[in-house]
Order: sequence, then structure tokens, then C-alpha cells
Amino acid sequence: MPKKNKNKNGIIMRRTLRNISIIFFIISITVFAQNNADFFFERGVEKIKESDYKGAIQDFTKAININPRSVSENRIENGEKK
Repeated sequence: MPKKNKNKNGIIMRRTLRNISIIFFIISITVFAQNNADFFFERGVEKIKESDYKGAIQDFTKAININPRSVSENRIENGEKK
């Protein structure tokens, strides 16, 4: 194989690995944010059950700031379960 083709293949391989790494990183951040928002939402629900309304509001606010969509999905799911 000529040296020119080896260099071209190496560049393509590095770019592909870089792109895969970037995609993996973005997916990881998204999953982490989703789980983190769910944690605060669920903790807020528990605080309501304990009549800790101020603490519940703080946790719901954190969940909304992390991932607003996750909180609305949790509200829909919890409403359907009742």
C-alpha cells in the first residue's frame, strides 16, 4: 500500500474515532442530566409526602433547571398512575 493511502486512512480513522468520542460524550451528558433531574424530582415528591414543602420546591426547581422536559414527563407519568 502506498504511503499516501496509509496517511489518508490514518486521518480518516482519527476523525472517525474523534466523532464517535464526541457522540459518546454528548449521550453520556444527556443520560447523566436525565438521571439527575429524575433524582431531584423524586426527592421532591418524597418531601411533599413529609410536608416539607419548601424543600420540595427547592428540589423541583433543581430538576427543572437540569432538564425541564424530564420534569414534565414525570408529571404526566405520575398523573396517569393515580
